[in-house]
Amino acid sequence: MTPLAYYGLSFNPFDKQAVREKDRFLSADLKEMTSRLDYLKDSRGIGVFTASPGMGKSFALRCFAAGLNSGLYHMEYICLSTVSVMEFYRQFCSVLGLEDRGGKPGMFKAMQEQVYSLYKEKRKPLLHARTLRGTAPQQYPAPPGA
Repeated sequence: MTPLAYYGLSFNPFDKQAVREKDRFLSADLKEMTSRLDYLKDSRGIGVFTASPGMGKSFALRCFAAGLNSGLYHMEYICLSTVSVMEFYRQFCSVLGLEDRGGKPGMFKAMQEQVYSLYKEKRKPLLHARTLRGTAPQQYPAPPGA
């Protein structure tokens, strides 16, 4: 008998990639983050979520992304754990389907134009960027009305 069968489990709940969004536990923290993400979505805002590794930031964003209409929202993942500004620009250009030419100024202008184009098409661009390693979690004020 396998350990999973012994404990009556159909999957390993400690494997980050095996846990599906539909199997999530709606903790107070997950509800709070989802509420803040909804606010950012509705206001077209920018948000920063910081926490220690393994606290569920990426999983919460995956759960949130699963509920978005793909015809209206463009959700991508960029890992920022060890990249320079130039590498971030290259990754962001790739996400937007742009060529990474012209150095920082050229890439920045191309990204800006593409995001504006998505805005004009009524697609609301969203970017999921993971927090940097080594950054200490900080308290940020709640958004107005949250």
